[in-house]
Amino acid sequence: MPDVPERSPAGARRIPLGLMLVAVIALALNLRLSVNSVGAVLPLIRSDLGLDGLAGGALNALPPVVFAFAGIVTPWVAGRIGAHRLVLVAIVASLAGQLFRVLVPGATALFAGTGVSLIGLAAGNVLMPGLIRRHFPEHITTVTAVYVTTLSLGATIGSGVTIPLQNGLGGDWRTGLLVWALVAVTALVPWLLVVLRSRGSERAGRGAAVPLRALLRTGLGWAMAGFFALQTVQIYIALGWLGQVLLDAGVPPVTMGALLAIPPALSIALSLAVPLLLRTQSRIRPVMMVFGICYAGGYLGMLLAPADAAWLWMLLVGIGGGTFALGLTMVPLRARTPDGTVALSAFTQCLGYLLGAIGPLVFGALHDLTGDWTVPLVVAIVSLVPMVLVGVRLTRDRAIEDEIPGPSMQ
Repeated sequence: MPDVPERSPAGARRIPLGLMLVAVIALALNLRLSVNSVGAVLPLIRSDLGLDGLAGGALNALPPVVFAFAGIVTPWVAGRIGAHRLVLVAIVASLAGQLFRVLVPGATALFAGTGVSLIGLAAGNVLMPGLIRRHFPEHITTVTAVYVTTLSLGATIGSGVTIPLQNGLGGDWRTGLLVWALVAVTALVPWLLVVLRSRGSERAGRGAAVPLRALLRTGLGWAMAGFFALQTVQIYIALGWLGQVLLDAGVPPVTMGALLAIPPALSIALSLAVPLLLRTQSRIRPVMMVFGICYAGGYLGMLLAPADAAWLWMLLVGIGGGTFALGLTMVPLRARTPDGTVALSAFTQCLGYLLGAIGPLVFGALHDLTGDWTVPLVVAIVSLVPMVLVGVRLTRDRAIEDEIPGPSMQ
C-alpha cells in the first residue's frame, strides 16, 4: 500500500515537521538503548549483585512482559491526556527508572528501576506508528524507515558500546547504564517543544477512541499479532540461543561474539530498506518469502554444519530478521486513522511480545530434554511456516477500520 495523502489533524499542522522528525528520531534512539545495554552487562550485574540464573532470566524476560501489559493501557491513557503529552511522560518515566536502578544499590532497585523504565519505553513503542501517520500522512513509509533504522541503531549501540564505554570511563556496569540514562535527556527537549506547540489541540479526556477489545473480533488484528509474535520468536532465538549453538559446535568464543554481531549490523540496513520497499503493495509478499527462506537456510545450516560456514548461516539469519522492520512498517499501512493505528499497534505488540516470549523458553526446554540442538532447530524451522502464511495474509490491501464498524472508525 503506497503512502496515502490525507488531511492532517489541526494539532499536527501546528507542529513544524522538522521538529516532529527530530522528536521521532530522538525517541527512537532511546527506545532500545536502555533494553539492550542491560543484556550486554548482565554477566557483570549477576556477579556484582549475586543474582542466580533464575533472577538473571527474569531480568531478561522483563522487556517482553512489560511491553505486553503496558501496551494494554497505553491507548486509554493517550486518549485521556493526549498522545504527545503521554510520550513526554513516558520519557520522564524511562529516565527516572534508569537513574534509579544505577544510583540506588541492590537487586530490588535494579528490577524496580528497569520495570519503570520499560513502562515508559512501552508507551513510546505503541504510540509512534500512530504519531507517524498523524504528522506524516504523505510520507509514512519514509518516516517509518527513519524510525525503525534509528531503533536498530540504538539497539546496536546499546549491545556493542556499553562495555567498551564503561571500560573507557574506568567504571563498572552502572557507569555504562548511567551514560545511556543521560542520553535520554536529549529526547526531553524536542518532545517538550512538541507538547507546547500542540497544547489545546489534542483531544483528551475521552479514553481510548478504539477499544482494544474491538480488535479481538478482527481477522486483521489477529494476523498482525500472530505475525509479530512469530517474528519475535525468531529474533529472540537468534539473540538468545544461536551463540550457544555455535559454542557447542566448537566455534571459539571470540569468533562467536563476532558472528553474533552480524544480525544487529544487518538490521540497520534492513530497517532502512524494508519500509521503502513496501511502498509498492505487490512487493510485500516476495519480501516476506525471502525473509522466511533466509531464516530457514540459516537454521538448516546451523543444524547440518554449524561451524563450517557459520558466517553464512548468521548472515542468512540476519537477513531473515528483516521481518521486524516489516512488522513495524505494516502497522501504519494497515490503518487509515491515527486512532486506528495506535489501537492496532497496541494490540499487535501486546499479544506479539507476550506470545513471542514463550518461543525461546520452549527452544531451551527442548534442548534440555533432548540433550542437543537438533529438535529445537527443527521446531524453529517448522515455526517459519505459519509466520510466512500469516504474513501473506497481511498482503491483502485492507485496513483495520474496515473490520471495526462504528463512529470511531469513520
